[in-house]
Amino acid sequence: MLAMGLKVTYSGKNKSRGLFAMTILSSIAATATQLYWDIVMDWGLLRRGSKNPWLRDSLILSEYKYVYYTCMVLNLILRLAWLQSVARWELGNLNHHMTEFIFAGLEIMRRGMWNFFR
Repeated sequence: MLAMGLKVTYSGKNKSRGLFAMTILSSIAATATQLYWDIVMDWGLLRRGSKNPWLRDSLILSEYKYVYYTCMVLNLILRLAWLQSVARWELGNLNHHMTEFIFAGLEIMRRGMWNFFR
């Protein structure tokens, strides 16, 4: 909530460097916490004592363990998509509105992965 409050404040008229730094730092802390929660608590992965290294004992795709590792990395990348809302990158001819639309679609895909592992 703190990260979102700072992001909303920064996206308004107050664009100070200190506020930008606080927004980035609080967002990084929130992202790290959310990433841990996704992978360990929700997906049940990264279990040290599991018969499947760094996964869980019961796997739907037991023959394709690389899928789980790939999805953990992909989840990290998609969790970092919030940077677009702060940095407002323009990719080629796409303005920030279009890139936000694209990242919103990627967030839907990330949540779909969550449903698969759940």
